[in-house]
Amino acid sequence: MRIRPSAWLARRATPSLAALALTLGACSGGGEHSVLLVTLDTTRAEALGVYGNPHPVTPNLDRLAAEGVLFEQAYSVAPLTLPAHASMLTGLVPPRHGVRDNGLAALPRSAVTLAERAREAGFQTAAFLGSVVLDEGFGLEQGFERYEAPARSFYNGPSLGYAERPAAEVAKLAAAWLHARDPKRPFFLWAHFWDAHAPYSPAPEMKARAGNNDYLGEVAACDAALGKLLAALRAEGLEDSTLVVVVGDHGESFGEHGELSHGPFVWNTTLRVPLILRRPDGRRAGERVGSVASVVDVYPTALAAMGLEPGGGEGGATLDGLSLLEDEPGPRRGAYFESYYGYLNFGWHPLAGWVEPRGKYLHAPTPRFYELTHDPKEEHDLAPERGGLVSEARGALAELAKKPVLARDAEGLDPELKRTLQAVGYAAFASEGVELPALLAELALPDPHERTRELADVQRAGGLLDGGLLDAEKYAEAETLLRAIVARNPDNLYGWDRLALCLMRMQRHREAIAPLERVLAGAPGNADTWSYLAACRLVVGEEEQALAAFTRALELDPNHVQALGGLVHLMEDAGLGKEAASFKQRFEAVQSRP
Repeated sequence: MRIRPSAWLARRATPSLAALALTLGACSGGGEHSVLLVTLDTTRAEALGVYGNPHPVTPNLDRLAAEGVLFEQAYSVAPLTLPAHASMLTGLVPPRHGVRDNGLAALPRSAVTLAERAREAGFQTAAFLGSVVLDEGFGLEQGFERYEAPARSFYNGPSLGYAERPAAEVAKLAAAWLHARDPKRPFFLWAHFWDAHAPYSPAPEMKARAGNNDYLGEVAACDAALGKLLAALRAEGLEDSTLVVVVGDHGESFGEHGELSHGPFVWNTTLRVPLILRRPDGRRAGERVGSVASVVDVYPTALAAMGLEPGGGEGGATLDGLSLLEDEPGPRRGAYFESYYGYLNFGWHPLAGWVEPRGKYLHAPTPRFYELTHDPKEEHDLAPERGGLVSEARGALAELAKKPVLARDAEGLDPELKRTLQAVGYAAFASEGVELPALLAELALPDPHERTRELADVQRAGGLLDGGLLDAEKYAEAETLLRAIVARNPDNLYGWDRLALCLMRMQRHREAIAPLERVLAGAPGNADTWSYLAACRLVVGEEEQALAAFTRALELDPNHVQALGGLVHLMEDAGLGKEAASFKQRFEAVQSRP
């Protein structure tokens, strides 16, 4: 008879008792296994050989697929890193877990994460990440005993891009952790590979392997890192006791439908992702599944491998994901997706939708429906002729909107920061939540699909700002372009933000304040913007306002290195070196991560 720890034991037992229960279950034939989760940032399915890429870019992923199960129609919940990973680790779609964009809001503490479930059941937990987009403070660290994002570098001025750690280093750290772990206890290990995210700068050998394609060269680097991590798993004798899950968080677009990169739209170039499972027992090797799967399925699939009941979120809320471990999803299974990026950044109408085997519905000012089997490039809108399927998809979205959502965290400063600021006579900014439109809302806002020219202009300006800190001619051209963008669309907050960045690069800090305040009037929850505003206030001699803005940045992101550095500078300059010591320690720690 199979012995499994009860749900009560999994939640209430001490780690040592839970580990003992797992050991007893395994001895009696139970299915409790370790889990290795590898997430591939910005990796579209077609980049892999096993999904049709003719270049020999991904031999390790292709081999893993031959040894496991490949899902041909796997989708992200959003073409953005943080929301997609939040869904993987909670089993909930973004409207329910509340993470709708990178850096906008943290995953609430009311979430029950995969790492929390694993740790409560006696598993060792660790995460090694390739980008600060997933840094501590954004909520995904809940349940991890060790959680390592890359170091944040301090710079004297604003920049573009994110601090990152190469996939090879992520794999090295993860392999070292595997070797040093307690071999008597199961584990949940997450490795996040960021290399395929722009800007692309692959090593020459990887670029050559990819036929001189920079993007595919970065995918090749991720594949090589995966090979080393899988080799470490094998060297530790863990292949037969570990479920391996490899999944993309979102894809990347290269001009299809007028989109470069990812975020504003929900075409399959950025939504369809690779998803591969390798079972510990080797069953289902070489199987290809054609029904719809979602990144939200990672959570229940991993729990099933661990021998844990799926449970639910806060208050026992049902999950949105399905376990893929034993069976493929049903033939009518559908999956939710969205992008609120255009709404939050450009003042456009939000996008949401539902995809299932019969087609894909996009909810927008002009609704769209595509039959992907016959139209994989999504070129022929059939919404007028498929009214019944459109109604079914809208019904699925309406049902999803009725499900319970996670409670938001009580807003407030880092307690240590709050105490220190109160002691020296400063109050923090009041926190402001961001209420987003409902899934089926119909708003008097521009249809994103009609704003591809605006997006191209914004991206053109961004490219000019990438030119270097002293490229005055390009900055002048970018300023002209950005002023035209915000004149045509005053709600384009991203345009205002880039205009402020451009002015700061040209040392026109006082002029940059008004665009930054315009951004914060519409989107008060961005730590970078508050830090930029603080830097401008500091340069023009408005120290008190600078301190308030740095404080707000740290409320939103406790490890924001520029805000920490600015706060330390202001406090030390005011003779408050003792009070600044703890923040200086945090500042140095964030910069010195491996």
